[in-house]
Amino acid sequence: MHRTLRTSARGWLAGLLLLALTGTARAQLVQFGIGYERGAPPTKLQVIALRPNVAQPLYFYYTNPMPGIKKNVRITLEQIGTDQKGRVLGTATLDMVKGKETVAIPFAGAAAPGAAVAPAGAQPPKGEVWPRIEGPPFALRFTLEEGKNKTETVVPISIQEPRNYIKIVDSRYNPIQRRLSIKLRWDEPQDPPCVVTLDLQQATNPGLIAPKVGTSRAELGRGKQEVELTAEELEFNGPPPPNGRIYVTVDGYQRAFLFKCSYTEGNLVQLRDEVRARIIAPRYALPSAKLPVLLEVDPKTVEEGEDDSPQRAQVDLQFDRVGDGKSYVPVAGSPFRGLREQQISYKFEDGSLLLRTLVADRVVELNTEGINGRRSLQIRLLNGNGTKAIPLADEQNQRDEKVSLFSAEPNNRFAPLRFVKDKDSVIGELVLDGTPVEDLKLDNYVEKVYAGTTILKPYARMRARSLDQAPVARVAFFIADVPFNDEIPKGIVPIEGNYDAALKAWIVKEEMAVPEELRGTKLYLGVQATTATGVSTTRKVQLALFKGPPPLPTVATIIGVVMRGKYQQPDTLVSLTKVEPGKAHVPLRTQTNETGGFEFKDVAPGDYRLLAKRQGAEANIPVTVPRGKDKVGVLQINLQAVIR
Repeated sequence: MHRTLRTSARGWLAGLLLLALTGTARAQLVQFGIGYERGAPPTKLQVIALRPNVAQPLYFYYTNPMPGIKKNVRITLEQIGTDQKGRVLGTATLDMVKGKETVAIPFAGAAAPGAAVAPAGAQPPKGEVWPRIEGPPFALRFTLEEGKNKTETVVPISIQEPRNYIKIVDSRYNPIQRRLSIKLRWDEPQDPPCVVTLDLQQATNPGLIAPKVGTSRAELGRGKQEVELTAEELEFNGPPPPNGRIYVTVDGYQRAFLFKCSYTEGNLVQLRDEVRARIIAPRYALPSAKLPVLLEVDPKTVEEGEDDSPQRAQVDLQFDRVGDGKSYVPVAGSPFRGLREQQISYKFEDGSLLLRTLVADRVVELNTEGINGRRSLQIRLLNGNGTKAIPLADEQNQRDEKVSLFSAEPNNRFAPLRFVKDKDSVIGELVLDGTPVEDLKLDNYVEKVYAGTTILKPYARMRARSLDQAPVARVAFFIADVPFNDEIPKGIVPIEGNYDAALKAWIVKEEMAVPEELRGTKLYLGVQATTATGVSTTRKVQLALFKGPPPLPTVATIIGVVMRGKYQQPDTLVSLTKVEPGKAHVPLRTQTNETGGFEFKDVAPGDYRLLAKRQGAEANIPVTVPRGKDKVGVLQINLQAVIR
């Protein structure tokens, strides 16, 4: 891996910190070597090439280029900060080096400068101290002292991108089998093994259901130089996205390889070699002093002499605090040095300098405290001097490389992004909102309920939310027999609601049965509305609760139809008279409708006779209204001619 560092990478590293020779021995040839494994033949020390997110031992060597013996050779190892000042890491003294001889440099650690760190993603054992090397950019200086002669050599440290040492052998998607496959190879493996993982994100593959079958993680190493990552039986909620993204993480370096996938074709295609920047933030968020925002930056292959290396380039992140879309101000710490968060920490161990690297997406804590409404974030990438914007890939309008993060559709739960070509920037728009729903009310319920028999199907209505507010994300209905205020009582499982556009109300998905076993004599019907930022509002109404079955009805409705043969008889007089009428009894009368139908409401239990007359024909039938009946079934009265 370190022997195959790309020429382009060496070019920008050499431009970063040139080898320097100073002092009285300026013209004397000095030779330092480096080995990445114990006992391996050293190579000329020009660039220190490290893998991301691993700990690697480095073995340094000194070669006496002269024919004579050198004694008491003192070597000092320093880190070089952005102020160009050196800070000692370790020292070594070589008692004697014969002419043309190469010997190991036994560095002993000096007092650790700066604070101790334990980089995330490559944690040292508990209690160990790993001081941090200042940067990016990162560099070491070797100072050689031979008597009065002093020589300095500055060596840049490169944290390699995985594409410098890992190769893609094959990549494809089978739409019939719904199988994704990516093969990777490591031609010059070394310790520690290289971990590769398949990264399928819902942010860039909307509707994707996490696959349960496949090999999403594998290790490359000396015994296994080629592996295959797979995801099988892929499923989506809805149709697959036409512009899906497939990522591969290598050595913890996210998006080491980026593919596009339409989920309808065969071979996967790697994205164009361009610089990409995205803001990953919630579409709706509560105002907060520390709102986490993830910055995804993907570098392109750096060419010779370019001033936008991953270590030197800057990330400029600005926030529109006012909300006018123009008044952008840098967030705290911006611009950030390095396209991603990069750290190197160290310790000396068994004659080696052990360097532990961290490369991760940068997480910025945005202060949005006290802000409500629509706001936007703008990300730009600048060259090493901060004087020129680095061109970005258009992931919004390029037909074949669109990404769903740039969609403003409701199913995008992340802040919708927008590409601004003339400013080489990407803007993300989010809504900051801590307001609850207003005028939340329950509707369509009965106030008197009976345990074990009453069924409720309530509605919930509330004031419409504006575009500057987080929408209602969830409405839940519940029944409780204990008092509550702002939260659903523990142990109660609510029933979700759906929004009905015609009714302009949230309707419970399932009918709600009043439980048969209740602890108290009071019952509450409740509803909780929660916004997309998690702000909940709860309302309740108290219902009159009765134990046991409801009382039998005291009145009923009689419905029927008058026929003559097979023909319906409209406009026919129908009367209902009690068989044993009391003094206060008044017969009920009505006319049939256009289909011959009739109805008598609020009829008390008892025995009755129904009489229907029309054009010399009549019918007279008995009807009994029993107690506990709310309806007396459909009665058909057939008219017959009457001879008088």
